[in-house]
Amino acid sequence: LEVDLPETSQAPSSVVPQRVLRITITREGRVKVGGKQIYLRHLKTWLKEARQRNLIRGVEIEADKRCPYGVVAKVLSLIKEAGFEGVDLLTIPAGS
Repeated sequence: LEVDLPETSQAPSSVVPQRVLRITITREGRVKVGGKQIYLRHLKTWLKEARQRNLIRGVEIEADKRCPYGVVAKVLSLIKEAGFEGVDLLTIPAGS
């Protein structure tokens, strides 16, 4: 999956919880979980069920820097509504 991550001056966190789910948002704004496309209308239900069954403990978002901001905001909102408190936004260190 080809995603052009944004650069930041802050290094990525070295503490990664076990069973972290990576949600990918492509340049076109498509949302994928585990490489498979998922519609936003199903994401919250899917996340809630995975959390209740203790399948995942954390969520990280890998969003292309050119994807529509509204899609990232909606995904963040759905993650919170599903009961997850913290979300990591993946970036690459500036100058990489």
